[in-house]
Amino acid sequence: MIYLYFQPLQKERGIFMERKGKDLRKLVYTSIIIAIATVLNVLTSYLALGGAAALKISVSAIFIKIPAVLFGPLYGGITGALADILGYLIKPNGGYIFPMTLTAALGCVLTGFIFKYTKKLNSTVIKKILISLSAFFIGFSFINNISVTFFSESNYAGFILSSEKIKLLFIIWFELIGIGLAFILFIDFVLGRLLKKLYDENFIKLLVTFMFPNILVTTLNTFILKIFIPSLSKVGFWTLYAPRLIEEVVAIVVQSIVISYVIRLYYKISKENG
Repeated sequence: MIYLYFQPLQKERGIFMERKGKDLRKLVYTSIIIAIATVLNVLTSYLALGGAAALKISVSAIFIKIPAVLFGPLYGGITGALADILGYLIKPNGGYIFPMTLTAALGCVLTGFIFKYTKKLNSTVIKKILISLSAFFIGFSFINNISVTFFSESNYAGFILSSEKIKLLFIIWFELIGIGLAFILFIDFVLGRLLKKLYDENFIKLLVTFMFPNILVTTLNTFILKIFIPSLSKVGFWTLYAPRLIEEVVAIVVQSIVISYVIRLYYKISKENG
């Protein structure tokens, strides 16, 4: 009777200890990754734009996203913030800009949230969704171009031309979004052919996951740099933003390749260790 009374308590204690052990392991892995990212920050290079270091090329950025992908938004946000602060302390470059620490944390938090859902999707389903969205945005932009060019007297064309912001959104941005989605599919196809055995279905999931938060952070940081660095305030937004955006797209592809392999390795080690 006594044994039957204490058996559920022992079971609950076992579950608690197992959960505590997993949390501790996540914390240890996250700490190691932050340490690696901080050390690798020494290798960071800066390219000058408008008389200031506005383009950052960093190997450590690859590692910063790993906790968000493996352990979720909480660990991702902590890693993003700490890695940014420690990276500045190890290799300062100009004055410390606190809002950029916030955007670093935001990017990792969003990455954790998005991957929480994209990892559950079948890669084939993701590709079909991307094909549909790409066709929609490019097709819609094409129709808008035709309307403005050949039917400029129509009410719809008048609506598009009524504002530069509307014109920019309905023609330029929709087209860029469509091309961007097509680019994701193209990169996935090419790397699937080139890497073959090393290719993992998580690659397309990570590409989709990183695309929004990384580009959002790059966009926000571009505005922040223009606000906090006087010499950059005189530089045109697109002059500053375009090279940063191109660098970020390349970084997204590299991050996706490396982290897809890290995910596979992590789960393999976890399985072997029970």
